[in-house]
Amino acid sequence: MPSGAWDDELRDASFAQMYSRCHPMLVSLCRRLLNGRGDPEAIAQEAFLKAWSALGTFSGARPFWPWVATIARRLCVDEMRRITRDSQRAHVKMQVCGASSTPDPIDLVIASEEEHAAVDALNALPPRERRLIGFRDLDGWSYEQIAHFEGITVEAVRGSLKRARAALRRAYETSSRGVAALLAVGPLRRLRDRMTRTAVPDTSIASAHAGYVGEALAATLIVLFGAGVAAPAPSSHVVAASAGSGTSIGSVIDAAAEAAGTPVASRDAGTGTPAGTPAQLATAPTGQPTAGPLDAPTDLLPGVPVATAGPQHPDQARIDSVVMSPAGDGTVFAAGRSTASCDQAFCPVLFRSDDWGKSWRRLPALGFAGGSLLLPPTFPTDNRLFLVGQLSFLVSDDDGASFEEIAPVGGGAAISPTFGGGDPRIFLGNLPRWAYDDRVKAVVPAGLAVPSSSLTATFAFSPRYAADNTVYVGGTTITGGSVGPMPSAVYACKGGICTESLLPDAKTTPGVATAADGSVWAWTGSKLFRSVDGVAPYQRVALPVRGAVRTIVSAPGRVYVSVVNGSDIENGGGVLSTHDGGHSWQRIGAGTALAAGAATLTVSGTRVVAAPATAAGLLCAADGTNFGPCS
Repeated sequence: MPSGAWDDELRDASFAQMYSRCHPMLVSLCRRLLNGRGDPEAIAQEAFLKAWSALGTFSGARPFWPWVATIARRLCVDEMRRITRDSQRAHVKMQVCGASSTPDPIDLVIASEEEHAAVDALNALPPRERRLIGFRDLDGWSYEQIAHFEGITVEAVRGSLKRARAALRRAYETSSRGVAALLAVGPLRRLRDRMTRTAVPDTSIASAHAGYVGEALAATLIVLFGAGVAAPAPSSHVVAASAGSGTSIGSVIDAAAEAAGTPVASRDAGTGTPAGTPAQLATAPTGQPTAGPLDAPTDLLPGVPVATAGPQHPDQARIDSVVMSPAGDGTVFAAGRSTASCDQAFCPVLFRSDDWGKSWRRLPALGFAGGSLLLPPTFPTDNRLFLVGQLSFLVSDDDGASFEEIAPVGGGAAISPTFGGGDPRIFLGNLPRWAYDDRVKAVVPAGLAVPSSSLTATFAFSPRYAADNTVYVGGTTITGGSVGPMPSAVYACKGGICTESLLPDAKTTPGVATAADGSVWAWTGSKLFRSVDGVAPYQRVALPVRGAVRTIVSAPGRVYVSVVNGSDIENGGGVLSTHDGGHSWQRIGAGTALAAGAATLTVSGTRVVAAPATAAGLLCAADGTNFGPCS
């Protein structure tokens, strides 16, 4: 804001301008933090009310968004705690009326109070002590991992942890309010143990939200333990308070809303993501993309039957995800949204081809509500089909006839190249330090000491993963102490220890992909970067077209990049390929619907299948260059 924007005579107009700019983003933030529970619109309005009331304490030299976002985060945490407490009371009542074999309700209440007190005590600690306890007792890091991250000795870690636990014990005694003051790390460790045993327990646990450890704990507990909490009906929220200046905050907000053309009562931020958000994140040179449904409308609840009436061919659908069998047997799966009439307002569709896309059949896909697809590297021996949405992780073991939910989490995901014979994990982007373990059929700690400040992540496996055991994770750095967007970073993780590499002049979580030559690619918005090995510094790679990088996939000797810019098809957007690390580019798919970029790409050998970003159907290139109808 310009100098003097918050002076008394300009304050109302400045606040209205900030409301108009920040309201949609704040509603989206609240929707993500509430995870389907509560009313994000109401929380966002309350955050602006509190900001208006405290505007006299706000320094005009500070950016407005981090301030109001922090207020909203705290309100979301309070709302989640309230919902959790209500759910636990209901659960206890059900247990009292249920079979005698269920746990004693008194024990449930005591355990719940212990865990509430432990989380509150953790939040009361200074950031460094909270971080150390979070690393050791919540994330399960070893003393050596903590020492490596903090840059101190193992002995110093032990001493600091001893003092931090003593402080936690004192804080726990204060916050427990009559609960036996046991070692506070006991309840915290029980939380971690319960998360390890199962992804979706029967009871809901309160969340913490303060700093890096608090946000990571909040995301984990809210997503994992909040799955059984019913969302309350949206409530009306009327803002009509004043801040002592004689001007109603309600009138300021209403004026801003009317100026933006969106009345307060009907305003909704929607579920779309900004251009350049990594949507389909490529990994190994097999060409199978990792699941990243951030652009698709995947927030619908799983379990909704999909009618077989309606479109029977991908040409009648906007395709969001396409994968080819790693066996190279001609099997192709395509998932998307119908553009033809069907018997539902929203019609997700799933297709299969057994001849490289020449013919298709629509799968029944009961329980399928949209998302991105992952195939095991041993497919079709392991014939399962994994589906990842924003808020759901599902599996089909009957050739796509039906899907069953594994966990209520999702985001950009990646499956291990040795999934069927070594590493049984699927990493989930909305839980950066957790992964699905196929051995126990549950979401468990991933064992990655990723020091990222981001609550989401992207993943790519080394093309030589079976030998070097290296995973690359896209996130943001926790260094620098800024309250605004943090610098983008890629972490090379080997043996649980991660090495950070910053991306020059980039913010937010980047997409990340690997190529057959061992190079690692990262992108955020229109900025593309490459490291020769994922550890050497990342260098900016110039693109010959304008637009946002959407997805990257690779095949031996070639890397494919989709750039999306629907407003300037002639000079911006398209599908590009390079064989020399980005020094030269070939624009492919010109003269087709791919001229505006691809929503998703998949590669198998020399074959490429692409879904246009702005049109229905699929296009295929048997030689990797000349695209046309798949038939």
